[in-house]
Amino acid sequence: MFQEGSVLLARTCRSVLGLPEYAGFEACAENIDATEHIPVERRVDTLLRLRRDGEEHVVIVEAQCKRDDSKRKSWPYYIAYLHSKHNCPVMLLIVCNDSAVARWARDPIDVGPRRYPCQRTQPFVLGSDNMPMITDLSEASADVEFTVLSALIHSKSKKARAILNVLATALDGLDIPTAERFAGLTAAGLGSPDARQHWRDLMTAHTYRYESELTEELRAEGRAEGQATMLLRVLQARGLDLSDELRERILSCSDSETLNAWADRAVIAKSADEIFD
Repeated sequence: MFQEGSVLLARTCRSVLGLPEYAGFEACAENIDATEHIPVERRVDTLLRLRRDGEEHVVIVEAQCKRDDSKRKSWPYYIAYLHSKHNCPVMLLIVCNDSAVARWARDPIDVGPRRYPCQRTQPFVLGSDNMPMITDLSEASADVEFTVLSALIHSKSKKARAILNVLATALDGLDIPTAERFAGLTAAGLGSPDARQHWRDLMTAHTYRYESELTEELRAEGRAEGQATMLLRVLQARGLDLSDELRERILSCSDSETLNAWADRAVIAKSADEIFD
């Protein structure tokens, strides 16, 4: 999402992190490769170069879903290397959907003597403790991109469903390609099984102007599940014994044409095995 431009970055920095100086920059996504010519490969998640009136900044954006001490050791290197390469200020932004991970990521990283470190890395962190929960439809509609980020970061919270509810409706006010892209980003980024299922339910239970690939895929899955359930009922009504293996084969099938063919055979088959021959 941060690769799309500087508006979301500026809004987040201003309203969440208290960094108004990132407004007005023009952003372009840079090569994420932070590898030196040695057999150690290091890549950041997203790297942005910001330009404004001859001034440049580099912003590293890292998505962190769990504690990883080896990753923390890489962050000072990223900053030092990119500062040397671009000769401009470097900011490290960590995005977390877990409050404990956010607290861990926010701790400064000192390099050098314990009492007098020669280098201190202080990440800026977006987490559930400082990212606003967007549950008001008017607020969500005013800044849908920010609402997507709110939904992803709060996907494990009790208000995740409320955020997703207003997001699904707010997306309907955007142009269709943008709405489809945001719907897909939301589906891909939710870190909670409950939130992912709720988003799937929203996409299949309601009719929106936008129809994402996810929506069609979920509807196809729903149709296949219904066909599989009906096939099992037919087999039960006919008194045909079904092994656990064959039952699982039916329930795991997502191809409607295959399920239809099995259903046709189930009407006249003398045994369950004949259906799959």
